[in-house]
Amino acid sequence: MTQLGERGVNLSGGQKARLALARATYAQSKICLLDDPLSAVDPHVMNQIFEECIIGLLIKEQRRAVILATHHAHYAKRADQVLVLAQDGSVAYYGSPIDCPKTLILTHTDSKTENSGTQKTQFGTHGTQLEEKSRRKSAYNNISAFKTQQMGKIGEKKVSGKSHRVTKFIRKEERQTGQVLWSSYEKYAILAGLPIVCVSFLLFVLAQIGVLLTEFWLKNWAAAENQRDPIYIEVFTGLTVSLIIIATVRSVLFYEVNLRGASHLHDKSFMAVFRSPVLFFNTNPLGRILNKFSSDLGQIDEILPVVLFDVLQLSLSSLAAFIVVCLAIPWLSLLSIPLIVVFLTIRRHFLHSSRELKRLESINKSPLFAAFTSQLRGLVTIRAFKAEERLVNDFAHSLDSYGKAWLAWLFCNRWIGFRLDMLSFTVLTAAALGAVATNESIDPGLAGIALTYAIMLSGGFQYLVRQSARAETMMTCVERMLLYASLPDEGPLEDPKDAPKYSKQWPEKGKITVKGLQARYREDLPIVLKGLTFTLPPSAKVGVVGRTGSGKSSLLNALLRLNQVVGGSIVIDGVNVLNVGLHTLRSKISWIPQEPQLFSGTLRTNLDPFDSVPDKT
Repeated sequence: MTQLGERGVNLSGGQKARLALARATYAQSKICLLDDPLSAVDPHVMNQIFEECIIGLLIKEQRRAVILATHHAHYAKRADQVLVLAQDGSVAYYGSPIDCPKTLILTHTDSKTENSGTQKTQFGTHGTQLEEKSRRKSAYNNISAFKTQQMGKIGEKKVSGKSHRVTKFIRKEERQTGQVLWSSYEKYAILAGLPIVCVSFLLFVLAQIGVLLTEFWLKNWAAAENQRDPIYIEVFTGLTVSLIIIATVRSVLFYEVNLRGASHLHDKSFMAVFRSPVLFFNTNPLGRILNKFSSDLGQIDEILPVVLFDVLQLSLSSLAAFIVVCLAIPWLSLLSIPLIVVFLTIRRHFLHSSRELKRLESINKSPLFAAFTSQLRGLVTIRAFKAEERLVNDFAHSLDSYGKAWLAWLFCNRWIGFRLDMLSFTVLTAAALGAVATNESIDPGLAGIALTYAIMLSGGFQYLVRQSARAETMMTCVERMLLYASLPDEGPLEDPKDAPKYSKQWPEKGKITVKGLQARYREDLPIVLKGLTFTLPPSAKVGVVGRTGSGKSSLLNALLRLNQVVGGSIVIDGVNVLNVGLHTLRSKISWIPQEPQLFSGTLRTNLDPFDSVPDKT
């Protein structure tokens, strides 16, 4: 089995038409509407589909009513009723094909797309039909040098039940394991500006020192004999004003640093995705890309700065509180060793689970975005085949998977919250008992500060651990965006220094020489163009003929370097396009793909997106 890419990108036009037709044959509807499924296939396959699928299977075997919309008018004589539409959309004729005037269909079908010899056979004499068949046979014999394997009849081959190996086309989303590497923090700090990050951290330290100085000054003021001495109020006012200024600058600078880092990460990731090869978008569903640029970047913009701010502030305040408590009650420092061991053990278990659950939650969110985009595009097909219930069940399954990961992450936070509350209660109880036991030798002011910090530590310590774990889980979003920022590009946009010299009017003649061309779409895929060698003279009109999947589109992609050329050369007017910048190359070649893309806007902007032609022209 072969996995299809999003919107069937790994299928040719003919394969899409046949797949849609096969899906229609499996549907158990009484009426089958076929919107020109024959135009995307070659004449041989077209006749085979019409005779064996439409006439043989749908009409004769399944006894279904078939309404076929097509401009291949020679099939009209096989219909029971014919509806001919005029150029303005009105009905030109409706009735039996036998009674339809010969010239009517010829007048109202697109004569530019049909060969004149083919049109003469529509409702023509038997002799003319034989002449047309003879001409077609001769044409096929003339191109017999390009032999391909003969296509089997529809329904002739049976699918072996032994082979169920799925050929993967959509790449599985990469999921990192283990703790977030320090390189992720380093890269994020570099994007934010490493010198400014250091200054911001220094301001956090100064702010905490200011808090300690203020509280110890209050202790000395309360214990002073002459409390009315103006020096106390003056120093206290100076410390308070300085602390307010430092805290304000610290907060503004810190959030500015995070905003700068998130903006640079977005720009770098966006440009890396924008410069990625076309195959990247074919093998990565749009929902996955939207998930990273919406959900992950949203958390980096909104949640990560708040969490990192709390971690830095609580880390310094908890460290200061612990030092003050140990200075006030020295024997409590002996208890700190087992408490730290227990704390690190709990934190390690929590981080391991919480980090992986957060990654799992982010990955399970991608199918939800992918379902939104794909199902909105295919609403007509979904309703036509009554697939609403199946797709609702699929979406519910994806939603359940995401909900399970999110609830597990939430329960993990409740688990550590209870254990840290018990640990903080132990520290508070030990500090209170120590203060009572040593009330004769301890300074009352210092004991008050120690108990105050112990109470503050009991609440802040739990919040610190939870926020530090949350910061690491939020850094997985940075980690995922850094993967996009490091995507390989498809090549230099501008001409490299060793690029061949050519005139501004290049290409002037349009002579194309291909020698030993080998190309593939990515390194782990087989080569699709194998040693092509040919020369196209200037001003030549060339038709590329081949069966489905033979590499017709791949050859055109190679001319524009949309796929990976691994060997050979493509020379246009003496210049090897493999050594030319992509901007130059693609601006010099016009190409109409099988599925042209129109952008939202006016017809004028689609015809001239760069506004290079005046309106009068």
